[in-house]
Amino acid sequence: MVLTISPKLLQPSAPLILSLLLCSHLGHASETDQVTTPRAALKDVGPELSRKVVEIIEFDISGEYPERILSRWDGRNIFISRLVRWMNKLPAGDPPMTFRPHVFDSIFRLALSPFPASFFFDALTVNVHGYYLGTDKIDHFFQQGHEYFELASNKAASGASYADAIVAAVAYSVKLEHSYFGTAMSGVYSNGDLAANYAGMKFYSNLQNPV
Repeated sequence: MVLTISPKLLQPSAPLILSLLLCSHLGHASETDQVTTPRAALKDVGPELSRKVVEIIEFDISGEYPERILSRWDGRNIFISRLVRWMNKLPAGDPPMTFRPHVFDSIFRLALSPFPASFFFDALTVNVHGYYLGTDKIDHFFQQGHEYFELASNKAASGASYADAIVAAVAYSVKLEHSYFGTAMSGVYSNGDLAANYAGMKFYSNLQNPV
């Protein structure tokens, strides 16, 4: 038996479906314009972010490994990590902490995306220890970084060499960037996402062993 759905029934749901797809874009493939910079330097949120990470680990009394404590606290929200939500609630001041140019003033104004108007939802730019990056890179570092840390750890536990385990994690990262974390959603293949994933994996590894 084959179930068919009339196109007329789908028409009222089209706005909802489009909204869900755009939300998926927000969760998986937010980009940031790193070419169009703010007129004034942004406040460096790096020290506060670092202190928050240390606080999360040190104040936990579960006795678990630090990497598990931090990953559990940050959560698996596909739209925005808990750390980025916390950072977005920091008091605004002068200089400002975040920057996002209007889409018509950004480098993406003439870019084509698999999803119309997806660049209206670009990630904010922040200053972390003197480096300007999108808040999506923080998500990649702490969320996908832990995912790849677990993948590499499981590979190593199954008998693979450390080098082969890292290669497997990187290959998986590239595969996802070619799918819903990148080109399939926003049309952008981001080496910055891959670098954040890898750096996050090494960060979590270093919470257990020197790297």
